[in-house]
Amino acid sequence: MAGLQDYKRLQKLGVGSFASAHLMQHKVTGKKSVLKRIACKHLKAANAALLEVKVLLSCNHVNITAYHDFFLDSDSEENIVICLLMEYCSGGDLWERIAAAQRERKVLPAAQSAGWLLQIIAALRYLHSCGIMHRDVKPENIFITEEARTERAALAQTLAQMHHRMRTLRTWSGLGTRCAHV
Repeated sequence: MAGLQDYKRLQKLGVGSFASAHLMQHKVTGKKSVLKRIACKHLKAANAALLEVKVLLSCNHVNITAYHDFFLDSDSEENIVICLLMEYCSGGDLWERIAAAQRERKVLPAAQSAGWLLQIIAALRYLHSCGIMHRDVKPENIFITEEARTERAALAQTLAQMHHRMRTLRTWSGLGTRCAHV
């Protein structure tokens, strides 16, 4: 079974309120992935996050960023750190694309934008059919992956509280949605 020791850390991609993201490369295959590190100050928070990890790993849709594995670690403050290994989206996020277009006084092509929107909707429909509601859909949480002739956008996968009640939607902030370039 693979572990953190099988990956080389290439660079820090960003830091948010609850997590940090790092670009990783598998030492044998050379495949790049993102490692999201979520520090949990106590066992209750770690268990809640692990329940969400279980749900994230069960999502399987072409427009949802793939989660490959997870590991447990600790940090310098002795926090439990949940490490999620997920698909690397090399094209940046949608907000960066919008900002670049604004700087150049251009607009994103309508066909491309419509294609992304349709795929985001397809991913959200899938999540809703699984009883999951995304609570943080915004351009900063949509990442672009470049694969051959296709670009895919992915909603950033962030963990927050999941509410699980019988016959209600499980919710948390941030599930990944990928969109093909049209």
